Amino acid sequence: MILGHYSFDFLRWGAKSVIGVDSSEEMIRICNTKKTDDQLIKFYQADISDYSLDGVKFDVATAFFVLQFIHEKEALRKAIANISENLTSGGVLFGLIPNGVEGVDPPRDMGQKLGAQIQKEPGSGFVDGELVAINFYENGEVCGSATIALHSRNFYEKSFSDAGFVEIEWISPHFTEHARQLLGDVFCHQFLNPPCDIMFKCVKK
Repeated sequence: MILGHYSFDFLRWGAKSVIGVDSSEEMIRICNTKKTDDQLIKFYQADISDYSLDGVKFDVATAFFVLQFIHEKEALRKAIANISENLTSGGVLFGLIPNGVEGVDPPRDMGQKLGAQIQKEPGSGFVDGELVAINFYENGEVCGSATIALHSRNFYEKSFSDAGFVEIEWISPHFTEHARQLLGDVFCHQFLNPPCDIMFKCVKK
């Protein structure tokens, strides 16, 4: 895991400035050790449910592997509303979450190959808001675990709409040819049909 790497990627891709937020003091400490003297990137320990920067609105916000760690639906609604509040009109929210639809069947070796594996009984039905364990892997071995919530797409869509987002798009991931060669066609087909994880793009009114 490369802590804070998305934040540094955004600078390389042309962002004028970047703010990184995490609830973990340790994560922020590690990210700050990677910084140079460049003031274009800053990291803050904060809760996304109530974080704000006085007088600052953002053009883009990202939530990759973030929202599923908020278990209670009301808390998740609050977090999404707060993200919207901190965006400019026309601002965009991008995120990546577990795909909240029926029929998702994660490959059994997903953890070893992609670094994380949901501990859900194969073939079990989708339950909106279900809490499931997730194991994290390094060098093919479990190195940590957590609990995430599997909220439905319908719940997310209503929460986005209630928060003032007017354009909501679901984006299926894809594998490059190089990734397919490394992971195998059978693995890629199972991961994508339907996708185990799904991206979203929301535009604020």
